[in-house]
Amino acid sequence: MTGVRPWDHLPDIVRRNRVEIGIIAVPAESAQSVYDALADAGIHAVLNFAPVQLRLRPEVKVKSVDLRINLESLSFHLKNVEDGIV
Repeated sequence: MTGVRPWDHLPDIVRRNRVEIGIIAVPAESAQSVYDALADAGIHAVLNFAPVQLRLRPEVKVKSVDLRINLESLSFHLKNVEDGIV
């Protein structure tokens, strides 16, 4: 299956394809509703890129990624490489 699918097809897509992991990459104000929809659809784990604390369900494992911190770390590394420190 390729391409964009309607949002209301999510439960069927998850079930039919045995999807276990979902990714949240939306603005903070949309993240909770996306998380809830993924959990309702049967997703077991979520990688969250949204800059927000989610209200979690015990049956869904969540790993949040803070892009700001990761970008700062990469920037620091690049700066040190340029300066010959690393």
